Amino acid sequence: MFMNIVKSWLIPIIVSISLFLGLRPVFAQIVTPESESNDTLLVGSEVEKNAVMQVYYVSNGEKHFITGSAYANESPDFAGDYITWMGQAVNGNWQVFLYDLSSGTTTQITSSGNNQNPKVSDRGEVVWEGWFFDSWQIFNFDGMKITQLTSGDTSVNPGIEGDYIIYARKDITGTWRSAVYSVSKNRAVDVTTGIASKYPKVRNGKIILGGQGSEKEFGLNADDLFILDLIPLTTTESAGTKEDQATESAEVDNEIPETVTEDDIFEELNATELRSGE
Repeated sequence: MFMNIVKSWLIPIIVSISLFLGLRPVFAQIVTPESESNDTLLVGSEVEKNAVMQVYYVSNGEKHFITGSAYANESPDFAGDYITWMGQAVNGNWQVFLYDLSSGTTTQITSSGNNQNPKVSDRGEVVWEGWFFDSWQIFNFDGMKITQLTSGDTSVNPGIEGDYIIYARKDITGTWRSAVYSVSKNRAVDVTTGIASKYPKVRNGKIILGGQGSEKEFGLNADDLFILDLIPLTTTESAGTKEDQATESAEVDNEIPETVTEDDIFEELNATELRSGE
């Protein structure tokens, strides 16, 4: 009797472990939600029957493939009812796609050049890196048109939430700088510098710097940067303590000329009159 009970428990466990080990290599990428926009949805990509990567989503325990092309589709991202990804659709170059869960429609956003690393907002707006004049630049699709947001310095790792688009740029000195762009204000503000700035995010209005396992919250929210009209450029790796910053501030204050008093002005006027009389 005891052995029968043990077998009845062991067999399902062994089968479950075998299925997990057998299926685990198939899943190349699974994306889980970082916000509460659609916390029941999972998106991912895996090698399908035609031997190339395809994008799918899982809702209520059911998997639904939204691609089935002869070319690879990878790097899905989602927010709300929208899923974006990149597909090798044109001459082996990556293009950006957008899928609307509510309508079941797919839109190919780009059709030329090389485009990668797309991110989507819960409003269906998409940002990505596009290869432009020998460097990666940030582009935005607002649902109607595509806008190039950056030029010059290499700009990568975009993210989008609400009115804000965040990205990293590498200047001519090799320094990484994080920047936030406001769509409504049509301008960008630098956040800070340092290697952590290479991997910026906006999450629930907060600015997060650093990659997985090393994420840190920046001192100001995205709103703060524009409401206060500040351009903080404290290096994340050597920001120093509040005492250090206070000392630096005092040193700067000492460099400011002393206030000129009325007596100083009268003395200068008298000296000028004496020189004129001579």
